[in-house]
Amino acid sequence: MEKEMVKNQGFEEFFNEIETSRNAKADELKRQFGFDEVIWVLTNQFYFVRKDEKWGLMTESGEWRVPCEMDAFHICPGQIGWVVPFRKEGKWGFYTLDGLYVGPQFEEFTDEGDDVVSVKLDGKWGWLDSEGRFMTKEEAEERDELPLRWWCQESPYDE
Repeated sequence: MEKEMVKNQGFEEFFNEIETSRNAKADELKRQFGFDEVIWVLTNQFYFVRKDEKWGLMTESGEWRVPCEMDAFHICPGQIGWVVPFRKEGKWGFYTLDGLYVGPQFEEFTDEGDDVVSVKLDGKWGWLDSEGRFMTKEEAEERDELPLRWWCQESPYDE
């Protein structure tokens, strides 16, 4: 029992160390870029940043993944997946943490039900393909293509 408590204490210290480091990085990004708010995303060392009521997504090294001109980001229940939805001027777009950027053009999206990214474009519901193009269910069947999923099938970091 005592051994288990020591192990858990080490685990907690490890995460406290990470949090301290991330908070320091967030403070550094605030000072460097003049952000109003910086929120570290637990996965993949990304930061949601806000300046003048607009949001963006930035890497730990200060590289933009989503420009700081969005009205909002949607964080999916639980933890952020591989797909990050964002809204600009009433339209939704997406960024995948492996680098795919799909600009804001969709009227709605849903993260409920299965793990497929479902979107509404010009009044029609469909999916995004792996390159971010809209496709209806019928088009997906014709092309024999799987839709983009909220969660990565394979890690982009696998060699």
